Amino acid sequence: MQNKDLICYQNGALVHASEVWISPWDLGYLRGYGVFDVLPVINGKAFLWEWHYERLFRSAEQLGLELTVTKDTYGEILSSLIRANIGKEIIFRTILSGGESEDAFAPMSNKETFLVLTEEAHALPEEVFVVGAKVITHDYVRFFPQVKMTHYVSAIKTLERRKEQEALETLYVQDGVVSECAQSNFFIVKDGVIITTNENALLGITQKLILEKLAPENNLKTEVRKITFAEVQEADEAFLTGSNKGVVPVVMVDAYQIANGKPGEITKGLVAIYRKFTEMY
Repeated sequence: MQNKDLICYQNGALVHASEVWISPWDLGYLRGYGVFDVLPVINGKAFLWEWHYERLFRSAEQLGLELTVTKDTYGEILSSLIRANIGKEIIFRTILSGGESEDAFAPMSNKETFLVLTEEAHALPEEVFVVGAKVITHDYVRFFPQVKMTHYVSAIKTLERRKEQEALETLYVQDGVVSECAQSNFFIVKDGVIITTNENALLGITQKLILEKLAPENNLKTEVRKITFAEVQEADEAFLTGSNKGVVPVVMVDAYQIANGKPGEITKGLVAIYRKFTEMY
């Protein structure tokens, strides 16, 4: 259960988490018509919040939802929530849904629901970064893959199998091509080159940070292209990234061991580089 004493934001006001409510006629609830974004708070600051806002805006635009909160206002909302929840380790989950509908189907103008939920942050155990994680595959490609939608049925349905196989994540593979993980972006390393994909995959914030800043500043070669599952099996290293995870080594995919089954040198280097960036943020 979430901490009900945390302060959240709902349609223009700061409220306790216990006071947040949503109408049963909201299209986010009835039809899964909504978008969201999750960002951590690091060193008392909303981490890379401008990039998160821009992705949320694009997601809303592609679904025909209107995000009336401007970037500057969004930044002010996050700052006010950080002050209201001072002393707590938190993350923000921003949600924009279709709002109430008179016929339970058609959106109504200016009726969107806008929430910024404050949640307790839960870091991954340090062991995951030392020994690496396992992921399991699932035959699936998200519809509207460039949109961070609230529709996560396929991901939730794999949770039991993840638990049974002691896996951290679910890797989506269809027709022999990798797209993304259920809640992360996926990378492989081959011959010293860091490779990821944006085909049928959401463009991740940590993925963007690596490609546009961390890798270039550290003379690491990158490629963005289609990745086949056969390449994953033959990869020298693999890792996943996410706003709530950072950079996580992957050493097993289903029953396939990645290289020697240990985090690779490039991946370990990126873990350290990312941590230094967050420490200095």
